[in-house]
Amino acid sequence: MSDAAVGQPESLDDILLECGAMVETQAAKREICVTLPTLDRTQIVVADGKRLKQVLINLLANAIKYNRSGGEVSVRCDAPSEGRVRISVSDTGAGIDANQLTQLFQPFNRLGRESTAEEGTGIGLVVCKGLIELMG
Repeated sequence: MSDAAVGQPESLDDILLECGAMVETQAAKREICVTLPTLDRTQIVVADGKRLKQVLINLLANAIKYNRSGGEVSVRCDAPSEGRVRISVSDTGAGIDANQLTQLFQPFNRLGRESTAEEGTGIGLVVCKGLIELMG
């Protein structure tokens, strides 16, 4: 991991709470329940905090935007190996067809959602993938 990709240690709980607060209004408008894990404040993540928040907010916003009214979004954290954390965002939306998965990280590809009322450019997940890769 490059020095540019590493930030100051931050509480993962604080990061998740901040991101949850930033999408709270969007979720409330659609009556979507967002569930965040309760973590020990001593669980620290070493990453570029600003970029990690950018990724999480994008994933949460997408989970809300493409969900059904009254749906749910949940965030889970687990440790697949020593010194690593996996943060998963899931929702009760329609999902993506299996044949569209290969197109998921193509820039400007909204996977058939171009004609819907939901705004977007189709670059959010591409940017998120790049940021996560840069942070190792």
